[in-house]
Amino acid sequence: MLSGNKDTNLLIFYKLDDKSLCNMRLTCKYLNKIISNELFWVNYIINKYNIDIAILKKYREDSWYKYYTEDLSRINSHNSNKYLKSGSIAGRLD
Repeated sequence: MLSGNKDTNLLIFYKLDDKSLCNMRLTCKYLNKIISNELFWVNYIINKYNIDIAILKKYREDSWYKYYTEDLSRINSHNSNKYLKSGSIAGRLD
């Protein structure tokens, strides 16, 4: 149950890398419930990428978790220029 305080737990989760977050999700039902919540993923994305929610809403098709795992989690410091270039070609820069 980590800290015993849901808000504190969320602050901890927002700082975790993807692998650690997935591992936390597997440890117990309580943590899985928190991490499986769509609102958690909206806030996780905002905290990690500092992107305006209005921009994010343009590109999300169904779930925030799916959007993160299929789109955003692939971007890192090694390939960000490639994504920036392909985004500009596709007209997906805001």
